[in-house]
Amino acid sequence: SRALSLIVDGKEMFSSGAGFIFDNYRYIENDKNDRPVPVYDNGLEPVGTLAVEKGNGFVTVVTMRKGSLADQEISYTAHSAGVVDVNVVIRPHSGHLYRTGVSCNLDGRYENVSYYAYGPLENYSDRMSGVMLGRFTQTVDQMLYPYVKPQTTGNHEGAREVALLDAAGKGFMIGMDGNCAFTALRYTDEELMNAQHQWELPASDR
Repeated sequence: SRALSLIVDGKEMFSSGAGFIFDNYRYIENDKNDRPVPVYDNGLEPVGTLAVEKGNGFVTVVTMRKGSLADQEISYTAHSAGVVDVNVVIRPHSGHLYRTGVSCNLDGRYENVSYYAYGPLENYSDRMSGVMLGRFTQTVDQMLYPYVKPQTTGNHEGAREVALLDAAGKGFMIGMDGNCAFTALRYTDEELMNAQHQWELPASDR
């Protein structure tokens, strides 16, 4: 019950079969890495369920996956016009949740990010000084702030719209309701957690 592939005009959008999946962790420098569950483990069971419904001009795929921290339900409705509605429901049943969201790996060629959210500096729910709501354009590499100890960075609150585009201006757009935040980085939270210096971050094509 994890999206493995999204092909548009013959091009794969996801990288390494890593579509949307529940993510429970953001690494910040003062974390002691001593949480009662592994810090990068979302607790999801390895196997879930999948159901498909076809209608007039659309196909809906509903995925369900239970977990020790929360259950994940993600439905994908693909319309003939090329729009895919993604609805994510996370049902928590544990006190060990640190955030609720989904992550995915996208092909590295979508390195240009145009977004309507708080920016252009990174910002968080408890750190909003010096930013404003507006439309901004950056590259993925520009969204990484080089903290001495690598950690989560580049977050943007109040996201309404995020477009990820390649050099030719092709890609895709994600629309949200404004109560979401997003990050676009070349590294996972686990990779940021394990690196002691910026130069130790692994090469990435996602």
